[in-house]
Amino acid sequence: MHVDTYIAHRVERCELAPSSVVNVRATLLQWHRHAGEPGAWTLPLATSWCHDRVIRPNTRKMRRARLRPYTAWLCRTGVLADDVAYDVPRVKVPARPPRNLDRAAVASLLDACPDDRATLIVMLMVQCGLRCVDLSRVLIEDIDVTRRRLDVRAKGGNGDVTHTVHIPAEAWALLVPYVRGLGRSSGPLIANSRRLQPHPVSANRLSVLVRRWIADAGLKAFPYDGTSPHALRHTCAQDMLDSGAQLEQVRAVLGHRTVSTTEEYYLRREPRGLAESMEGRRYAA
Repeated sequence: MHVDTYIAHRVERCELAPSSVVNVRATLLQWHRHAGEPGAWTLPLATSWCHDRVIRPNTRKMRRARLRPYTAWLCRTGVLADDVAYDVPRVKVPARPPRNLDRAAVASLLDACPDDRATLIVMLMVQCGLRCVDLSRVLIEDIDVTRRRLDVRAKGGNGDVTHTVHIPAEAWALLVPYVRGLGRSSGPLIANSRRLQPHPVSANRLSVLVRRWIADAGLKAFPYDGTSPHALRHTCAQDMLDSGAQLEQVRAVLGHRTVSTTEEYYLRREPRGLAESMEGRRYAA
């Protein structure tokens, strides 16, 4: 199967994180089921699949991002004569305000956590701005006990440490007894078992768990309402800014390369107090 060979090639070259393999493979297999044999692939077929209006814009963008390097690789290996996805137009994703949770909602989520490990997962995500993939890669060795800091291996870093964050007191109070209870001094922080050689919980599994706790807390109004595990990262950014942190400090916590990324995607676009400032005016007689 071309898909498996392609994925193995990219993983070997550190171009694809092991945590992304399942999702990338599923997308490409979906393309094969839709498009048939490579000899029948065309640019219009690839364009219609990537720009399918039935699916959400982010999913369309993801399809294009995963298909283009695949077809380029098939051309280099001689399977395809022409790169049918090279000229697929970009997918425009509408800019939406970041969705963060208020403190009451976070408190409800913490109350819905079934055990100490679940509480720690949510607390590290909201206090340290970690993604599910970031947390899935955390090792016990990444915890600096002396300085109370955590080395983060964020996406795009090929498993290497990308930045370091401070661990706030609330999260630290949960982290210390949790690590002591593991009975080991190395390996994944969030693991599938407490064996001597435990396996890390995948980012997908963490996402499923946090979504379940969000639903149990009664915070989900409808599908795709923005109340997701990633909303905890938005919450960290917005709460830091509201507490007086500088934009550069928020950027450092989130691990962004530029401040513009932090400002564009993670901070409130509506000025504070806008709704209140628009109230209180009367015009009708």
